[in-house]
Amino acid sequence: MFLQQIFLRSSSKDLLGSWPEFYVLVKEVLPQVISTPPDLFSLVRTLHAFTSVVAACKEKKIRKEAQELTQKILDGCCSIVSTSLERKSWLGRSLVIRPSLLSNTDGPQVQPDITESESDSNKTHNSTDMNGMADDDDVNAVEDKEQDEEVIDNGKSHSSPDLSEFTTQALEVMSQSLAPFVDSMFGGEEKDRVVSLLYNVLAYVFPFLRCHNSAAASSYCAASALLSSVSEYQYTKKAWSKEAFELFLDALFFQMDASSLRSWLSIVDNLMTQDKSTFKELLSLLC
Repeated sequence: MFLQQIFLRSSSKDLLGSWPEFYVLVKEVLPQVISTPPDLFSLVRTLHAFTSVVAACKEKKIRKEAQELTQKILDGCCSIVSTSLERKSWLGRSLVIRPSLLSNTDGPQVQPDITESESDSNKTHNSTDMNGMADDDDVNAVEDKEQDEEVIDNGKSHSSPDLSEFTTQALEVMSQSLAPFVDSMFGGEEKDRVVSLLYNVLAYVFPFLRCHNSAAASSYCAASALLSSVSEYQYTKKAWSKEAFELFLDALFFQMDASSLRSWLSIVDNLMTQDKSTFKELLSLLC
């Protein structure tokens, strides 16, 4: 992106002087680029050029505007990631990777854990495939019901444009930018807001870390890198430590590639050193 290269070569003084125009520009284009992930990712990298400038800026108006853009851009990335997820059960809030994305073209499709509500939903879905044996009115009713039920936390259904092919790239972009963004955009007295923001973002990341299916290996690697970068900041521990500890104790934990393992070396190190009670808890579980 041409604008990105200009900002990367600009001095801090020039960047600060161009902020008002940049802020207005991003606010105008952001609603459009949400539906075009490559443009959104370029925008994330462009905003990254301002992190050091905003961190050193004492003007509250600029910091507030930077925080607003950061929140909206991260929401856009999470919206892309969420297209690969669905609710585990009809009434549940936990998210899992869509089974259709875990299918193996060279073998049988991987079946996730099926709850009673999911089983009922699958039966309904199968009934819609028997177009020749169902009345048109019944089929339409079933499709309407499925459309209402297949909604995940971002409020979008599968009838929306499917951006799931950009999920891994969105996770990679956030792994490079999320931690520096929130650390720079939010001052010392605002660090509590970071934890709340990370809770919302990581809710879309942990489902990929719970899945050890080879079809999701690239997403698992990107999600691991994201969590590793966040874990470097001790004040974020409340947002990720509990889930990370549970993942570490999972029987399938070591089913990962070398790149993911390097990320988890950093995560586990931060997990154990930032709070000594965590290591004591681990020892008590092993005894």
